[in-house]
Amino acid sequence: MTNTAASGTFPRPHCGGLLEPEKGVKTMSCKYCNALVTIPKELRTRPISEAAPAGPTVPAFGKGCIRAAVLVAVIGVLILAALGIGGYVWLRNATRDIPGVSSITSGFAVKSMTFGTQGIEPGMFEDACSVAVDGQGDILVGDYQDGRVQTFSPSGKYLSYFTAGSEVDALAVGPDGNVTVAHDGKLSVYDPSGKELGTIDGADGTASLTFGADGSLYVLTRDDRVIRYDPGGTVTLTIANAFQSVLGSGESDPHIAVDGRGNIYVVGPDSDTVLKYSPAGQYMDKFGGRAESTGPAIPGTLFNASGIGVDGYGRVFVSDWNTDVEVFDSSGTPLQAIDALTLGFTTNPFGMALDTHGPLYLADGESVMVLKIKAPSQ
Repeated sequence: MTNTAASGTFPRPHCGGLLEPEKGVKTMSCKYCNALVTIPKELRTRPISEAAPAGPTVPAFGKGCIRAAVLVAVIGVLILAALGIGGYVWLRNATRDIPGVSSITSGFAVKSMTFGTQGIEPGMFEDACSVAVDGQGDILVGDYQDGRVQTFSPSGKYLSYFTAGSEVDALAVGPDGNVTVAHDGKLSVYDPSGKELGTIDGADGTASLTFGADGSLYVLTRDDRVIRYDPGGTVTLTIANAFQSVLGSGESDPHIAVDGRGNIYVVGPDSDTVLKYSPAGQYMDKFGGRAESTGPAIPGTLFNASGIGVDGYGRVFVSDWNTDVEVFDSSGTPLQAIDALTLGFTTNPFGMALDTHGPLYLADGESVMVLKIKAPSQ
């Protein structure tokens, strides 16, 4: 029998084709039959100590810091190869105060708690890949593999759960307390007790969703559409080819966020580029870009973006598999990076949620980390 976890490949059940996924995404298109395929969990994780390719592309962020960043990256490759994860953690800590190196500074992000562990019992996770927060501060966590949506108190105490089919891709809680869940290729609405209220038309293939300040629902589909629904369910905006029209190609696992003014931000793991659209759906700007190496990141670059959110101060937070969370201002200028590894995360974040003026939540498949974020004036 072939060991797919070791070989990095797995067979497509329907057509029999042997597929080799890029690590860091949950789904891919079959090159033989074009069907959307769910990648086995064990083939999604990129080891933290993975060696970095030589010669990373260096974007022009900042003055006088690029040379230092490149030097640190080269040193990081050598240390990673020699020391693995231990050297990686040491390097990240050792470079925290070097100009041009994206790293957490004192007090910007403080871990307040971590809850959950691997398992199938209530309060445990099999594959926690999405997280959301309701108006009371309760935390909802979606399990991608078994379809459970579990609710926890603000202190991380397990409260309840319901099951939304299987393959939960994303979820969000509306102002009315109802939970909208993207699962099994469709978008369903549940009341807080888990009773299904119905499905939302025109949103098949939803990959990510969020609610705006006015209660509007914003949906990003895998066929590259942004759709906005008003609280009554009427479509008020459609952006076709959101990524394709700007970057020339779509995204395999895209994510969406909206700020308090209604500006729309989208990002995906293929380009690792954040696109900004106006409330009227007009393309405004792009920022970020792919980091071609692991280890200490060049400020403002991303490696396999896995979530996005905007806080009440207009700061854009993007989780990825390298620095873990990069923070930008609304114009795309890099501000800060949160290295969850130094805060106790042992794997990479699959999902992220952000309270407007509250904590940052990261889901890593087996647990949820809650971080308190420093306000700009503090």
